[in-house]
Amino acid sequence: MFSLKCKHTFCNDCWKGYLINKIINEGLAQTIACPDLQCEILVDDETITKFLDDNEFVKHIYTKIILNSYVENNPRARWCPGKKCGCIINATSLTSAYNYAQLITCDHCQTSFCFQ
Repeated sequence: MFSLKCKHTFCNDCWKGYLINKIINEGLAQTIACPDLQCEILVDDETITKFLDDNEFVKHIYTKIILNSYVENNPRARWCPGKKCGCIINATSLTSAYNYAQLITCDHCQTSFCFQ
């Protein structure tokens, strides 16, 4: 049995099934709330990782959702367009990425692309 700080208690199998459903079927990661329908307490990363420990596929999807959210919500981050690269490029050194085109080179695959 397990509960968050809200004290809504569910068995471990229910938690695991609930989290897998939220991640796989609903595409959620950082906004998963307690399984109690009237509770808004968010499930922390440590709890999610604990229940997904033996499921590499779901852990991969979970991580991908978090990374996608980071890139979508960070104006200084882009996915490298290099074939099979998959790295995130952070343009933290740009003074203003919006004022002019900026050529960026991925340190991992050496693909160069316009940050705009």
